[in-house]
Amino acid sequence: ADPGREAPAALVSVARLMMVVGLDPAPVLLRSHAAHPADFRLAFHLGDVFLARDPVRAAGFYRTARGLRPDNFAANINFGVALLKTGDAE
Repeated sequence: ADPGREAPAALVSVARLMMVVGLDPAPVLLRSHAAHPADFRLAFHLGDVFLARDPVRAAGFYRTARGLRPDNFAANINFGVALLKTGDAE
């Protein structure tokens, strides 16, 4: 499917289902984010996907999510966690 033609909420749902069955949702989310760069949910879920394996990359996605919704508590907390994991939390 073409991520540019699908609703971001549907793409996030597909990614979450992929995680449940043990598949890596990163490729789907990355293509989706490229097609919908202003979608908070895609940026936030990409941060979640990359937090354990690449905290620097996760911090970038959480930073994007914070920019889209600056008052979102989870995006702010997760951004801080990602920075802690990178050693850049000052």
